[in-house]
Amino acid sequence: MPSSPAPPTTTAGTSRRRAYRWTWWWGNLSANIENAKRILQKVAQKLPADRSAQTCICEHALASTIMTDPARIPAEVKEKYDLLIGRYIS
Repeated sequence: MPSSPAPPTTTAGTSRRRAYRWTWWWGNLSANIENAKRILQKVAQKLPADRSAQTCICEHALASTIMTDPARIPAEVKEKYDLLIGRYIS
């Protein structure tokens, strides 16, 4: 777990309350990070080692999901998402 940075400095009257909130927030953030790591690790373990075209259709999973006429997609959107959808909207 990442080390907790120091809570924001405050006046003496509110420092305990803010420090508690900061600790609570940082603890939740750290727990969420650890949970995401566990989930990704489990998902990665379930992926087949051989993801070639003969064994996995995931390479073309996006092909039938784009319903918009490519002519109606703005050029800046095409450029922004070219890596993901370029071959389907060209």
